[in-house]
Amino acid sequence: MEEKNEYGLKKGGFGEFIMKEMERYRQDAELRRNTAAMERLAMAIERQSAEPNQASQEQQKRPQEATNGHTPTITPQEQKTAAESKELKDLLPDELNTDEAVKVFQRAIDRGLIKKTATGLKWNDTKQLLSYFADRMSNKFNLSSKLDKDGNVTTNWKIFEPLFACSNLRMAKQNWMRLNTKFEPTGFEKVDALF
Repeated sequence: MEEKNEYGLKKGGFGEFIMKEMERYRQDAELRRNTAAMERLAMAIERQSAEPNQASQEQQKRPQEATNGHTPTITPQEQKTAAESKELKDLLPDELNTDEAVKVFQRAIDRGLIKKTATGLKWNDTKQLLSYFADRMSNKFNLSSKLDKDGNVTTNWKIFEPLFACSNLRMAKQNWMRLNTKFEPTGFEKVDALF
């Protein structure tokens, strides 16, 4: 009588070899997921520790009148910027409703990549460049926790498609990647400059 393992396969046979390889592959995939999660956590901690430092530096840059007990004066430009920022925050979904994300969107508007319309936001360049923008934003602000088959964090397209009233951003990236090895569509430097 042949010896069998817990899976009912012949010990030392090809089936047992396959089962061991599958278990090793599962462990490798779990290790990649854990590593990616740890990297995202480290980046989030790094960002949070940098934010208080930025706030204290901004307070030090304020005019002396604020520390002398006088009410600080707000320039018309600061009022305009604050109003635009609030208006933009109202358009953005909760996941992108952070000060840092609003600043990225405001820079994109200032540089003509995005236009505010009565119905929301409109992208003023190619769909592939919008796909690149969505990919960069998703990675920078950790908008997805899903991993692809290689253990890389995926892009959360569902946030950006309704925001810009478009569809198939994933396909725009895939179409570019069919002919290229790196996802750097024409004009990607304009998007990189926003970050």
